[in-house]
Amino acid sequence: MLNQKPGKPSVFKKAEVVALCKNLKKYLCKSVNQDMRGFALALGNFFLCMEEEEYQQDANVLKTWELVKTSLSAEIIAALLNNIEQIPLKLQDEGNGRTISALRLGFLREPIFLVQMTELQIRHFTRFNLSHRELMVALIRQHLSTKNMPDPFQIRQFSYHLLNAGGEHHNYLYLSQFMNQCQEIPIESIVKLNQNNALIAESLLKNFQNSRWYFELSVKFAEHFPALRHLIAQDWQYYFATYPLGTQSRYVKTQLKRLQTHYPEFEGLDTHTRSNRNGPVVTVDLSKQIYEGLFLTLTLSGAALLAPWVLSLAAQPCTLAGVACSVTNLVREAVSSKPLMLPVVTSLTWYADKYLSRRMQPLEFSQPFYSKLRLC
Repeated sequence: MLNQKPGKPSVFKKAEVVALCKNLKKYLCKSVNQDMRGFALALGNFFLCMEEEEYQQDANVLKTWELVKTSLSAEIIAALLNNIEQIPLKLQDEGNGRTISALRLGFLREPIFLVQMTELQIRHFTRFNLSHRELMVALIRQHLSTKNMPDPFQIRQFSYHLLNAGGEHHNYLYLSQFMNQCQEIPIESIVKLNQNNALIAESLLKNFQNSRWYFELSVKFAEHFPALRHLIAQDWQYYFATYPLGTQSRYVKTQLKRLQTHYPEFEGLDTHTRSNRNGPVVTVDLSKQIYEGLFLTLTLSGAALLAPWVLSLAAQPCTLAGVACSVTNLVREAVSSKPLMLPVVTSLTWYADKYLSRRMQPLEFSQPFYSKLRLC
């Protein structure tokens, strides 16, 4: 069933729906070929009716739709498709625009039509200014139906309204979960859908960014669209540094070597850039300005005796954890001393929060630095 935004006010009155169902049954009882265009417009209105939430569970509508599906032969569907492509603009301007659009979308969404259509016929729908994402899903569903594979887009959880509610940058994660359930996708057909337009190709590739088909499709796009190679190379490097390749490791490494020999944009990419927790501790040569700032803080706060100890730390590089430990020990000594040392604690913690946390950006403090120090 087609679907639309829930809660949208109904366009059809109950009496109109009853008359529409009766009209469709009349067309099916007699020879449809006698008035194919009239049948096409009636079917388009019926699709509009099925979009409305009020009638999606209507018994009469469901019964009529089942009758339509069992009555449509391959010849009738071919004739309908031919009428869709030849409907004159004059007829579309006479208040039938929404009806004709619903009819075209019905052919792209209903399995009974998709199984009778060819890849070329689906790609011809680009002339009607339909969404390329809509055509991409239709190509995938048509490919799955011809190979008798499960269609994840046929389940009730998939919503064409959500698909078209935003662009690929808004809901590609939603679409990717259905892409991952596909046993195959027609990669070559999707590449041809772009009509040599790099912008369309980039938007379609975004839909696969979180799916298991991303690398296979991006390889083809890199071969066909030079303008996208730099962007694809950047995405690959980010992926290598963030996620494990898993079962795709062999394929990706093989394709990466091949791409590097042909396209300079992929030179320097390394599949082993992902960090792991078992690696060595990376030391950071902290600027002496940090220690000089601590020295000045201690001197001004009356704790000059501790200042030489701070300068001794600056003589050798240390890890971020070592600095934190050193500051912790310093505060412990201050707290265990006389109450007059309280200004030291106040000054030091203020400095650590405002100065150290700003210079030690990798730590990304989410709360004041001194609140993390254990003073017990």
